[in-house]
Amino acid sequence: LFRTMASIGAVSSSSRALALSAYRRLFRARRTAFGGDQRAMKESRFAIRAQFELNKNEQNPNEISIMLKMAEEAEEVLLNEVVQGKLNNEGNYAVKLKPDHVDTAGKEKAKFEPVSIETHVDDAEEAEVKVSTTKTKK
Repeated sequence: LFRTMASIGAVSSSSRALALSAYRRLFRARRTAFGGDQRAMKESRFAIRAQFELNKNEQNPNEISIMLKMAEEAEEVLLNEVVQGKLNNEGNYAVKLKPDHVDTAGKEKAKFEPVSIETHVDDAEEAEVKVSTTKTKK
């Protein structure tokens, strides 16, 4: 992927280095966001790679700059706005919020999307899913 970018004369070595850095940062962010969830790890790997493959021949510096900014924003979302919920024995989803998920006023800044049957394939027989948050001590 990046060898191909380097072979294109119009793409500077700094653009190549920035793209490689963004690629690596996204892979680290996906491990942080989806660690332990093999399906999410696999899907995110395919999605990240597909986007970089799709744009590997881009030569326009402005377009490259826009794509690098998008990669930076995606990394930010993965690190600060994605949370994992795990189904507990009571049939509820437990979510551990990190300090990055809370703003300075102490209010939750993450927007939680309800878990549905479509998004949780392991317990497809469950007809109703409830999502609630509770604060716990470390």
